[in-house]
Amino acid sequence: MYGDRIFNNIFTTAFTLPGTHIEGNNITSETNPLFVNPTAYDFRLQSTSPAINAGVVISGITNDYVGAAPDIGAYEFGGTDWTAGHDFSSPPDPVFESVSLPYVNNVRQSDFEKGIISPWAATYSDTAASVSVPRSGSKSVRLGPGEDGIEQVLTGLSPNTSYMCTAWVKADIGERIQIGVNGFEGTDASATSDSTSWTMVNIPFTTGAGATRATVYAYKNPGAAYVYVDDFGVVEQ
Repeated sequence: MYGDRIFNNIFTTAFTLPGTHIEGNNITSETNPLFVNPTAYDFRLQSTSPAINAGVVISGITNDYVGAAPDIGAYEFGGTDWTAGHDFSSPPDPVFESVSLPYVNNVRQSDFEKGIISPWAATYSDTAASVSVPRSGSKSVRLGPGEDGIEQVLTGLSPNTSYMCTAWVKADIGERIQIGVNGFEGTDASATSDSTSWTMVNIPFTTGAGATRATVYAYKNPGAAYVYVDDFGVVEQ
């Protein structure tokens, strides 16, 4: 997990979060959220709940709040209650709409779980392959043994905006992998690793005044063995 923003949640048990996340406006198990009747699975808030007006506005998610600010948790005090599950006797007729959320991962097929390279483009020797050597899930991409690489053009970025490019990598003994970003109207940025165990690399970059796209890539020098990449991400900072 990286690039995660964890906000507006009520945690009723102890939990551990990764050090790469950003969090805020949460209630932990040390604070009683004052649910109406949790024993009966009624997780609405009592009028004196510390969760009321304690949340943060998340565009596309918590816009329609009641009061001074969104409430923390699944229900908005004074708002319209909702019921989990499907109503088979009177099913809803939802209308699809695209929601642009902040901090979304801009990389498509970032975890390589589809078992194919696309929409990434293979470069150099064109021998990049989906393999069962995962950092997480079941797949990663293997580059090599010769000079090899993959790249993806990201679109819809914001000009003059800071981003973090992140990837998990590992290399066979004697090999090295490079992760990089270019084409964003700024100085090309990259990082290399020869770690033989999964290691996260981070590459900050800032788009130029007219930049709305960037190219991310993984590259392997000519050699006799392989390198691997998994869980790629580009997230706004």
